[in-house]
Amino acid sequence: MAANGAFAVVPLLIVCSLVMSSSMFYNYLNEFDGSSTSAGETQQPDAQVSTGGEGAAQPTLPEAVPIAMYTAVSSNTALGRTVNLQLAAESINGKIIEPGETFSFNAAIGDVEHDDRYQLAPVIYDNDMIIGRGGGSCQVSSALYVAALSANLKIEERHPHSAVVDYVPIGLDATVLYGYMDLKITNSSEAPITILAETEGQSVTVTLIGKPLEEGLRLEPVSMLIDYHREATPLPKYMEWDADLFNQSFYVVESYREVYYHGNKIDSLFLARDLYEVFSGSAIRMPDGNLEISK
Repeated sequence: MAANGAFAVVPLLIVCSLVMSSSMFYNYLNEFDGSSTSAGETQQPDAQVSTGGEGAAQPTLPEAVPIAMYTAVSSNTALGRTVNLQLAAESINGKIIEPGETFSFNAAIGDVEHDDRYQLAPVIYDNDMIIGRGGGSCQVSSALYVAALSANLKIEERHPHSAVVDYVPIGLDATVLYGYMDLKITNSSEAPITILAETEGQSVTVTLIGKPLEEGLRLEPVSMLIDYHREATPLPKYMEWDADLFNQSFYVVESYREVYYHGNKIDSLFLARDLYEVFSGSAIRMPDGNLEISK
């Protein structure tokens, strides 16, 4: 898969403890969507074949069940942000993504900067924290992004924030800006996907309802800190091309979609490599088992 940004990909060593038959690999590869952080072809589900004839048995889809859920919680208690969180969640709640259809987060919530219902609240813009209309809506898009990864859906478009946020692990966020940056998800399954979104205070929970994944198959989005640069210290060799980074403190993070089959990790699929500026006093949700913030 192609990585975001201009940095070289650090190889990841994976030990597979499960020996799978060729037919099991075939089923797994057909089940997994092969998502990317950039736009690509939409994977269409296999067509339903009818034997024809009056009274012929019609294929039935498995009963829809919750297949993924994620709760994103922020420490920001600004009143305007709480209102925005609720409005954005209501805009995607109940939306149905048909098989092969691509869902656009921006199309669902609209242009929040020109929507008077949305309040002024802190937003990250161009590596800075400013006050803007609609602050908080990215918390909803980020929760949807993580849920979609767990549900084995195809990610057509996703962008990281330029600085760290506190409501998802660093590297698993999805920022949006109407007309410029969107979160686009394709339903690569054989059944409709329904989005449920609800808020409580500073938390938002996104649940995806659809066809159950293959028995024993589980997908887990994870992120890994691979570098930390402290302001005014020498840049890593692979970043020396951008002298402006010298005076910034930032993290470099890689994200993966780990694939488990009956509890055994069988694959780790690269999603993206992102760079996040660190503001003084930033609240950062770190991935488990990674670098300490002081390193």
